[in-house]
Amino acid sequence: MKVILKMIIFYLLLLLLGLNCPKLKDPLSSTPEEGYWEIISDINEGFNKIFFIDYNDGWVVGDDGKIKYTNNGGKTWLNQDSETNNKLTSVYFIDNYKGFAAGYNKTLIYTGDGGNKWKCYEIKNDIATLYGSIHSDMSNGIYFISNYGEIFYSTDGGQTWNCKYKFNDWGYSYLYYPNNTKGFAMKFSGSEMQKTTDGGINWITYQLPSPWTGDIFFLNDNYGWITENWGFSSMMHDNVSVYFTSNGGENWTLLSKLPGLILDNIVFTTIDDGWMAQVTKIYHTNNGGKSWVCQFEKEGIGFITDMCFLNDMCGWALTSHGKIIKYSNN
Repeated sequence: MKVILKMIIFYLLLLLLGLNCPKLKDPLSSTPEEGYWEIISDINEGFNKIFFIDYNDGWVVGDDGKIKYTNNGGKTWLNQDSETNNKLTSVYFIDNYKGFAAGYNKTLIYTGDGGNKWKCYEIKNDIATLYGSIHSDMSNGIYFISNYGEIFYSTDGGQTWNCKYKFNDWGYSYLYYPNNTKGFAMKFSGSEMQKTTDGGINWITYQLPSPWTGDIFFLNDNYGWITENWGFSSMMHDNVSVYFTSNGGENWTLLSKLPGLILDNIVFTTIDDGWMAQVTKIYHTNNGGKSWVCQFEKEGIGFITDMCFLNDMCGWALTSHGKIIKYSNN
């Protein structure tokens, strides 16, 4: 009887200790959400990037110079002639008519009529093999970066290009100018990030909190997020992290950890609402990345290669098997 009484007291103590101990919040929330994803079309495999300028007009670019265009939000797609057979890995449109695409073998193409006709540009005096990460700043300056770290810019809508800066090192894949003075650059899966505050004349190097980054996204010149990618590392890991900065990359805070090896394609539309992909899954956060909900998962579609959002109500995802998946929250 005494033994049984001792066991009861012991388990009661364990229960009380469990109730008093602080618990870490599970980063994977199961709270139901209103938004939903659905596969709306199939454009076959071989496409790498997707871009929408509004709710109807969008483009995808891919291998062998392939470009497709939609005018109904991604339900149907038409082929466009890119005038190149090189692999395209980046696409960006200033408006419904003026757009750029870039990729392998120093490929940079431009359209002024929504893609009915594309023109190839030649950039001289560079030693890169790949162009990418095209976008514009608030002053309508157009930028892109080469894999050798050469930053090119145009102030006349892409008619002429000049070299803004050279990092003189291989592996660069990310460039973002939130305005005409501040900008960010980074290598693929790098552990460092470069930042400029004078339009690209001088750059400061900041150490990132992880040696193997998966993706990086800046909402503006202060708020940014990075994910991890341990797929290329020889180190053993069973989870991946999401980090946040509120001062332009000077300091980073660990927000959450999720199971797996890779988190990629992170994008935020507000300081709270963001999405990221993990192979065939798409996660959403409504608290800045502290917790995540798996909004979409489906086998047999390949992996998520890119995502594009107009706002927190509408977005698209592209898979390696050519599936177009649309997000709606209305």
